Amino acid sequence: MKKIILILIGTVLSFFAMADDHESFRKNLQSRNFFKMIDLNKDGKISYEEHEAFVVMQSDKARERFNDMDSDSDGYVTKEEAKEARKTLRKRMREFFKDKDLRGKE
Repeated sequence: MKKIILILIGTVLSFFAMADDHESFRKNLQSRNFFKMIDLNKDGKISYEEHEAFVVMQSDKARERFNDMDSDSDGYVTKEEAKEARKTLRKRMREFFKDKDLRGKE
C-alpha cells in the first residue's frame, strides 16, 4: 500500500513539475494525441483491451518514475529524493524547451 501511495505521489509531482504557462494549448494537444495513442487499431474507438494495455503501460512508467526518484534504492522516496527529482526534471524540461517554440518545433 505504501508503494502505491508513493507511486501516486511521484506521478503527481511529475505532473506539477511539467506545468507551465501554456497549459490550455498543451491540454488540447495532449487530449488529441492521448486518444490516438490509446486507440491502437486506429478505428476511432477505444476497446477494453486497448484501455487495459494503456493502464499497464502507465503502470510501468509510474514504476520507472518511482525508481528514478528512489535514488538509494531502498524502496522509499524521501522528501529530499522527491525534491531532487523535481529539480532534475525542471532542468531537463528547461533544456528541452530552450530552443523550441510552443509547438515543440525548433
